[in-house]
Amino acid sequence: MEKNKNSGAVFFRHLCSFGGVLLLSACSGIHQERAGLTESYQAYQLQRTLCVQQAGSGSQVFPQSEWLKQLPQQDKQEVLAYLSVSAFNQCVRRAKQHFDQQVRHQSKDVQDLIFQLVPEHDFYIENISKRLDTKELRQLKQQVSQPFRVSDMLNRNP
Repeated sequence: MEKNKNSGAVFFRHLCSFGGVLLLSACSGIHQERAGLTESYQAYQLQRTLCVQQAGSGSQVFPQSEWLKQLPQQDKQEVLAYLSVSAFNQCVRRAKQHFDQQVRHQSKDVQDLIFQLVPEHDFYIENISKRLDTKELRQLKQQVSQPFRVSDMLNRNP
């Protein structure tokens, strides 16, 4: 009988140890997921910063466009804002995709919170496509090679 008590205690200790290992593994997995999320967010933020820095010289490499020059000032501002946002989105695209992929591994509540706090920048196309020649706009968009500041472009091409 004494032997059975010891066997039960040993079995219970092994069971607890195994449960502890499972718990630690689960916690470690959560920590790794959060670390991946944190690292991908930091990489995304770093890429955003680099893209903003690139925008400082973007007007120097902006393509010439007779179509853009001929637009009324209000339309020109809208087109430039759209192209600027589009170029910025393109610049951060890979880092943002990696971050989004890491977010998808989180719970639905965490995903909703993150997508609410981390802004999307692609918002201009709906307003612009209805009023302006989208063929010319698409051609110009394909020629834009880096982010730029709208204000720099307006000062350069008033």
